[in-house]
Amino acid sequence: MEAGAKKITIRILVVGAFLVVISLGVSLAYLLWHPSSTRKGMPDELRVARIVSGGDRFSKSVFYRDPYLNVITDIKDAPKGDLLIAGERGAAFVTEQGSLKRSLHFEGCMSNVTAVDIEGGAFLCRGGWAMGTMLFGSDGRTLWSYFVNR
Repeated sequence: MEAGAKKITIRILVVGAFLVVISLGVSLAYLLWHPSSTRKGMPDELRVARIVSGGDRFSKSVFYRDPYLNVITDIKDAPKGDLLIAGERGAAFVTEQGSLKRSLHFEGCMSNVTAVDIEGGAFLCRGGWAMGTMLFGSDGRTLWSYFVNR
């Protein structure tokens, strides 16, 4: 390698290293002083559902419980006055009194599920980096799925 080419290569490496150091410094400053990164998380008084005021007019009670649904990701009105509760692994149709009318189980979904209004009702499993997107019918069967294997 010629002497001139060595000097140019060294200059490029020095400028590159300088830019990396500046980028790391800006990123660190952003993480330390940006408002979203300085939040301390959820306050302890909000971790448990409770009545803050109006306790003489309201009461706290469990309306419906189904651990199989996993994390609840959508709640909507269903036909005939029922309530639709969708979770990561299934959905439940519940009466106004909180009793189960019917339930569905979604095979292979561990992501946010949204009830969508397609031909009598369907459920969209949004997917994520480790799993594909899926569409389930009103009976819980998979109608469509898409996954890119990276």
